Parts: sequence; C-alpha cells; structure tokens
Amino acid sequence: MYDTGWIRWTAWCQDNNKKALEYNPRNVLVFLVDHQHYSSNHLNTLRSAIASVFAIIHEQQTPIADQPIIKEFFAAKRKSNVSIPKKHQLFTWDIAILINYIKDKLTPTVNLSLQQLQLKTILLLCIATMWRPRSDIGRLQFRDIHIQRQGETTSATIHARESKECQVKSVTLGEYKEEQLCSVKTLVNFLDRTATTRDDLPVDHTLFLTYLEKEEIRSSSVRPTTVANWIKAAMQATGIDTSNFQAHSIRSAASTKAVELGYTIQDVKKHANWRLQSNTFEDFYYKPSSQASSSTAINNSIFSSTENSITLEVFVSSTLVLGTAHLINPQYDYFSFTQLCNESKCTTNTYYMTLINKIVKENPRNCGAITALNQFHKRENTQSSFGKEFCEYWKRREASEATTKAHKRRLDTFLQLNEDTCEGIEAISKNVLFLCVCFAPDDTTSLMDSYQSVSLRIWVWHPNTHTNGGLLGPCFKTGHLESLSQQPKRIEV
Repeated sequence: MYDTGWIRWTAWCQDNNKKALEYNPRNVLVFLVDHQHYSSNHLNTLRSAIASVFAIIHEQQTPIADQPIIKEFFAAKRKSNVSIPKKHQLFTWDIAILINYIKDKLTPTVNLSLQQLQLKTILLLCIATMWRPRSDIGRLQFRDIHIQRQGETTSATIHARESKECQVKSVTLGEYKEEQLCSVKTLVNFLDRTATTRDDLPVDHTLFLTYLEKEEIRSSSVRPTTVANWIKAAMQATGIDTSNFQAHSIRSAASTKAVELGYTIQDVKKHANWRLQSNTFEDFYYKPSSQASSSTAINNSIFSSTENSITLEVFVSSTLVLGTAHLINPQYDYFSFTQLCNESKCTTNTYYMTLINKIVKENPRNCGAITALNQFHKRENTQSSFGKEFCEYWKRREASEATTKAHKRRLDTFLQLNEDTCEGIEAISKNVLFLCVCFAPDDTTSLMDSYQSVSLRIWVWHPNTHTNGGLLGPCFKTGHLESLSQQPKRIEV
C-alpha cells in the first residue's frame, strides 16, 4: 500500500523538478494540494508513505505528520467534506436473528452436509470469538486448533497466527449447554468429519476448506474472502440488509449483544482481543440499541425530572445516575432496598455480593463507579468500618469539618486505586465529598447486630444538597426491584 504511495510521490517530484528524498514539508504540502480531489483516507495513505521513508533517512527531523502546515491541510480537508454517517456506522443488527437461523436451518448437526456443517462452524466461531470473519476466522489454520477433554467436558483453544495485530491471539472456548448451538461441539464434529480430507494437505492448510462436497475436485485451503462471502450469504438468508451490513458486522453484533447482556466493556475487549487502552471497540463496534443507548437514558432522566425531588449537577448525573429516582423517603434523600435474610441461609457477604453483581450486570455502561468501589472494598477490606462510620455519622447528622476531610481523603484514595477501571470517576472528586456503597441493618445502630432486615444503600455525599450536606441517589437502575417504603417484601436476586 505504501509502495504505491511512494511511487506516486517520486513521479510527482520528477515531473516538478523536486528531490524526492529531500526533507521539505512545503513540497509535501504542494503534492497533497495537487491530489486534494482524493478522499482524506487516501491522502492520509500518501502522507504516510512519504513519512515512512523520511522517518528512516531524516531520523532527527520532525515527523511529516506533525508539521503544522500538514496538520492544517488535513483539518481543512476534513471540514470541506460533509459526510453523513451511514446506517452501519450508527447501528448494528441483532445477533439473535442469526442464532435463530442456525437453530432453524442448521440443526440437528448430525444431519448436515459437510458444507452446511462448515458454515455452521464458521458462524458459531464468529459469534463466540468476536474475531474478524475474514482476516481472523478465514485464515485459521488446522494446526492451531487444540481440543482438550477433561472427563465429560470439552474445550477448544484457538490461535490466530496471521491476525492484523501482527501477533498471535488466542481464545479458549468452553461447552455451551445447548448442544446445537455449542461452538466447541460443532467444531469437534467438523474436525472429525473432515479428518480424512486433510490427510494429503500441507501442514499450514486452513481450518476451512473448499470443494468439500465435490469428490472429483480435491479440497484445498479456503480464501478469506470466500469465508466472508459465505457469512454474508447466511446473513442475507436471515433477512439482514447486506447492502448496509457486510460480513464484518457480525463482530459488532456479537460484542454489542454481550455488553447489553451485562458484561463490562473491559471484559468484552479482553475476550475479543481488543487493546484495553484503545477506544476502537467503543468508537467503531459498540452500537447499542436505542433503548440501551446512553442518549435514551439521558432523555428518560430529563423527561422524568419532574418526578424526582433531587437536583443533580451535570457532571455528577452523567456518571452516577442510571435511571429515574423515586425516593422512598424524601426527608433523608436516600434510596434503599430490603431483603429479609435468614441468618442460617444468607450471610451478609453473600447478599452484598449478589445484589452488587446484579446491579452491575443490569447497568453495564454506567456502573464503573460501583464496580471499582466494590473492588476497593474487597482489596482494602474496609467494607465494615467504612460503611459503619458513615452510617452512624448520617444518623447523627453531624457534618464536622474533621469528618468531611476524612471522607475526602478516603475518596482520593479510592480514585487513586481505581484510576484505570473507574470511568469518569475523576469528575466526581470535583463536586462530591464522599462516595459509599455500604451494607447495614435497617433498624439497629450496629452494623452487624442483625441479619433480619438488611439494606444496601449507595450514597453520594454532595455538599450543596442541604445546608449540612445531603445524599444523592440512586446510583442504580430500579426497574426490576421494588421500593419497600410500605412494608418489607422479599426481593429475588
């Protein structure tokens, strides 16, 4: 790709009596202006081709891409192009459509032809790994598939040695309870049925093969583009609009569904081998449905604000408030839920972890603060004293300067310990004195005296809510739970 760009640059220099190897940013600018009819992406490729050579022969010079005149050219080019986002850039399709197609048309596995079995294996691996259909799945080599059997369970470890990341990436898949949708069992079935076909193939042959159903033609390694075309044909058969969504969109559909089902973005990145420090997933792959998007949550909060007696500052609400807050006790401005716990069956630790995990799962986009704080509690073993001190402090309603400073110090410590995992939490430190997830009995002054009635309270201490401070909440979505202001009821978690 860069070779073509460099050839074009040298030809232009020859036609205009310029020295192609001379470090002269103004010549590069004139070259780009002469080719301004090309797209920004193509111009960027031309610039990169020149820069890749200059970086070697002019090692001490400022990179071409960092030259102000080059930056200004590309800024002007971007402004001159008005590009309306296409449908596939804003939305993705529901992966359930393809899964239902597999269940309806590609089952039972034992009755499928070899080509149908191969297609089913491809589709299930694309969904399960969230890898690129063409460059990753399409290039998988047979020798890089490792099946492990332990007792009655089977797992598969898959390596992609020719990935775009220029390094091997791997994933281990376990069995799924529904056999007809299990990627591991389907893969094992495919390997067994194609074993004899592979006997005469080279060691680096691909997992997926051509001409499996034509005995007169010898099977060989498949091309990545062929795999992509098979996927696209399957998508089209399900009714997915393939004029807008190509085979690569299966990666977005699968990963978006995982986040919507409650897995954190960080976990999805790890599973699919996205770099954790990069925003590639968030910018190009994560496309939640309208009901799951942050825009819907913001609109719901705005239109329901008349029902909520709490006023939130902008940067606090965008980080913490996940749903409409209906306060069960406006006098104290806190939100609590109660589960009647039997001491012999439910310990405080179990209840705390179960409810926290349920909250996080139901709020995958906005529970960074809760997740990180939960990790802080487990790491520092401060749950009991931390929660007890604040609980007793709130009952006394004594906002002493010393206590306020102590709370601020704890929040600062929390921020430092969770710098990487707590998205957006930095904004809280500017306007919130204290953030607490604590666990305490409803009707006793001692934190651990009784298990009979237990509340989980998520508090955000804000200095401007009341004269002496106040409590903002809730920090979690309440759609599936019941507020227990009238009488205790059991909550199933």
